[in-house]
Amino acid sequence: METTFGMINQIFSPKRWGRYLFTALFLGLCLTGCGRKGMPVPPGTIRPKPIADLSYRITASGAELGWTVPIRNTDGSPIYRLEGFELYKAEFPLSLNENVCTLCPVSFDAPVVIPFEAVPEVSRKMFYEDRTLQPEKLYVYEVKTKKGFLNTSDASNRVTFAWHIQPGVPAGLELRLSKNGMELSWKAPLTWADGSALNLPVSFNVYKQTKDGAWKKLQKKLTQNSFTDKSVSSNQENTYAVSCELDYFGTSIEGELSEKKAFYVGNLTPPKAPRGLVAKFLQSDTDMIELLWQESSEPNLKGYFVYRQTGESDLVVRLNQQPLVTPRFNDTTVLPDGVYRYWVTAVDTASPANESSFSEKADVEILR
Repeated sequence: METTFGMINQIFSPKRWGRYLFTALFLGLCLTGCGRKGMPVPPGTIRPKPIADLSYRITASGAELGWTVPIRNTDGSPIYRLEGFELYKAEFPLSLNENVCTLCPVSFDAPVVIPFEAVPEVSRKMFYEDRTLQPEKLYVYEVKTKKGFLNTSDASNRVTFAWHIQPGVPAGLELRLSKNGMELSWKAPLTWADGSALNLPVSFNVYKQTKDGAWKKLQKKLTQNSFTDKSVSSNQENTYAVSCELDYFGTSIEGELSEKKAFYVGNLTPPKAPRGLVAKFLQSDTDMIELLWQESSEPNLKGYFVYRQTGESDLVVRLNQQPLVTPRFNDTTVLPDGVYRYWVTAVDTASPANESSFSEKADVEILR
């Protein structure tokens, strides 16, 4: 009896019940106050965040799908390893293009499983090229991240496009520097990338290479095979290339870049305008108007041009074809009585030459 009573006393002793109560309170606090709702979740069962930047690029043999590898789970915790990705694809006839809902459920084929054996890192990209595409078909893709057994993310954003072989490459790119900028011209391709005859209208895109070697699109979807770049960079090479683009049932399909062409451009800064222009009518057996101005100290100066405006006319004419090397000019043109207005500009030795703005005007009146 004493032994039995002692066991019962130990089980129901206040000290032991105090320990039970403390343990229960501790677990309750962890379940409600340690950042979790409900029962703890076993490690590895939290799903990855869905991919949000699935994109595509039409290639000569199909389409390249690309996306960023996720590094976080849905609760914000880091992902330490992944098994891979499941790429889902659906195919439709182009006749259904306008009836495909970009958000509606789609009956996808069995996914392509793409293994991933690297460590998830910030900005790490995945690419997959599908070479099974056919013309006159519309394609829809989604991708899911697979972290482990029965642990797959929700579907990514959806991409939809029509597929066609790329246009051929423009040929014969030519560059010419003028006062308006860099003038580009090229020849349109006659075939698609696979060599078959081009039978659909295409447009042109103009690219310029930046200092870091990347290509910046200057103009897109030009209908003519010429373009003038008015943002020419001085004292460096300006490098260009051109591509063709096909607008195919709402999908832009761009071909490869043409052969690049470079043109070194020197100084594009014009000289300062000449100063101190004066004009004087000299009456003699041969009437003339004498013009004088201050000699310019601009570097690389080649000379000066003289311009004249007659009376109230809006017409301004240049009086010398070659730059003057000295700051003086005699206008010996036989002019009727009236008021005449003159200006002078400075030009440098660049090719093509940079010309300054007009000097201040100088008016002179002829009275005989």
